Amino acid sequence: MLKSVLISLLCFSCQIIHAQNHEWAPVSAEWHYTHVYAGLPPNWPFVSSYYDYNKVNSVKDTLIGNKMCRHLISEKFNCSMWGYTATEFFMYQDSGKIYHWDAQLSSFHLLMDFNANAGDSWAIPPWIHDSSNYVMDTSYAYVDSVSYVQIGNDTFKRQYVTYSLHTSMGIMNTYADSITEKLGNHRQMLPFEYALCDVEYDIGLRCYSDSSIGLYKSVPYSCDTVISVYSRTHVLHDKKEDFQIFPNPSCDYLTIKNGNSELNNYSFSIYNLTGQLIKEGRILQQNQEIDIRDLSAAVYLIHFEGDEGNFVRKLVKAEY
Repeated sequence: MLKSVLISLLCFSCQIIHAQNHEWAPVSAEWHYTHVYAGLPPNWPFVSSYYDYNKVNSVKDTLIGNKMCRHLISEKFNCSMWGYTATEFFMYQDSGKIYHWDAQLSSFHLLMDFNANAGDSWAIPPWIHDSSNYVMDTSYAYVDSVSYVQIGNDTFKRQYVTYSLHTSMGIMNTYADSITEKLGNHRQMLPFEYALCDVEYDIGLRCYSDSSIGLYKSVPYSCDTVISVYSRTHVLHDKKEDFQIFPNPSCDYLTIKNGNSELNNYSFSIYNLTGQLIKEGRILQQNQEIDIRDLSAAVYLIHFEGDEGNFVRKLVKAEY
């Protein structure tokens, strides 16, 4: 009995050591994320792809900032925590830590630390929340818990983290994510701040692949699926302007204001940023109140669907 326990403990400790030595972003590694547009997407109003996909590839090794980095290229823009959009990333790995090159400040930041366990944290400085005044603050990744996941024939460390964005006025925003070796952040390649991201951005990892583990999928559909919204007429923009949601952010009740009484054949669906349906219903009156007290504090997407077309609004559920 004692022998079997010792063997189990030895295997577990080996797992921990091995889990911190996986190669990050090997050349030819590929990520697919769900991609959304905060405003009107390209080619509107003919085919409006609100839920597109983005592909990121690790293409080569590049010397930058005196470090040999992996050069990753994103097919679409992404809004990041630092308030700028990027289509390429430069990262290097050192003893289980992943560092990211900040082109604005010409320096490396610690992005992920796979040595960290529950209760640990690391800083990701600086975060620029006011580019006009160049105000820089610090964000932190707090590890809430850790697990190990089996992908293919290998075991990988997964950290469940809370990102906390600190400004001179205190904590501005927090959100939860998970980080897995090989896969990275599950929301998108870099952490991002919802308040700044009024442009296109990724909202969830669909697939990852490389030559060592093959294909990992977290969705039941193809990695490059496009969920499109087709407008029936060229007046979709005018119609959608008839709908307003307020207050936004809200902590308890949300009002959907329908400014056009003729647009009465509409339904709404509230999704979280991983695509999970949270709440749905029909718009039955011009000022319809919705109880959102049961929603967790986070950012959601409200999808309106009706005879005159479909469109999406962003909802911020605040803390009480």
